[in-house]
Amino acid sequence: MRSSLGRRGPSAVLITHLPNVRWLCGFSGSAGSLLVSSRDAVFFSDFRYRSQVRREVRAARFVEYTGGAVEVIAAAVRHARVARLGFEADRMTVASHTDLAGALRGAELVPLRGVVEDLRATKDAGEVALIRRALSIAGNALASSTRRLAGATERDVAARLQMAIRREGGDEESFPTIVASGPRAALPHGLPTNKLIGGGELVVIDYGVRYKGYCCDLTRSYSPMKWDKKSKKIYRVVLEAQRAALAAVHPGAKASDVDAAARDIIEHAGYGKFFGHGTGHGVGLEVHEKPTISPRSGDILDPGMIFTVEPGIYLENFGGVRIEDMVLVTKRGKENLSHRVPKLLDR
Repeated sequence: MRSSLGRRGPSAVLITHLPNVRWLCGFSGSAGSLLVSSRDAVFFSDFRYRSQVRREVRAARFVEYTGGAVEVIAAAVRHARVARLGFEADRMTVASHTDLAGALRGAELVPLRGVVEDLRATKDAGEVALIRRALSIAGNALASSTRRLAGATERDVAARLQMAIRREGGDEESFPTIVASGPRAALPHGLPTNKLIGGGELVVIDYGVRYKGYCCDLTRSYSPMKWDKKSKKIYRVVLEAQRAALAAVHPGAKASDVDAAARDIIEHAGYGKFFGHGTGHGVGLEVHEKPTISPRSGDILDPGMIFTVEPGIYLENFGGVRIEDMVLVTKRGKENLSHRVPKLLDR
């Protein structure tokens, strides 16, 4: 990031989005910001995090503030003689921008987008290892939570998963667990209710684990007892679409081509209008980050990128199927990181 400073752009950047702050300097708390210039990095937080900063923050000086951070940050910007300060335009609120502009008195604020997110899209070996561990926890938690689905409520299953995630060593869910059964399985983001799960219904379970800051995201679709003909058909179409998308993953591939590989299968089977979301998204410190696997994505896949592949079919008043795995782009191809988490049907 420092290499881009000063080349007709800002001479320093203020990072306020906490996942970006964590990625750059290691801070995992809930209040902090980072000023990065070509020569220096300054981390700002309050007294609550004094000890935590000593343990976690690397390669940055710590400046503690009392009350608001704006004046302290502005003083540091003036001290560094920064005339043009970059900020995260898609993260900073209008109110925060107004306050900062007023405190800086003359320095130009330069809107930037994706300045850290683009770097975060490529994971190093340590990050990959943490995501592997999150997936291992997720797989074990799912296995113990889905032994008996019929007769349980959707909330029962979600609660089992939540407890199992912690029992297996996960820090927390990476997002609110989705459990949707019967006609509700046609809701891509159907949060669990007190509905009882029937034996012949489709059940979509979409959940994730956060482990040492890093997330995973998985979806499995089940029918607790016997599959009916229609359910089995759409499951197999989605499974074929996922396999086609996974086969399209390689270094240098267009993310939009991976999406098209899945979408073409679903459209050819006559279900195109029932697949309305993108095929996948990056996962790391956040559960949704770069790259974006969608028809309009301009992302190109590079080694080290990790993202979901999750086609689905959703039939109103009947149910739905989504199958989601996480894939790592390698130097020679790809690796399905979640291949050990069983699917109900494999052909």
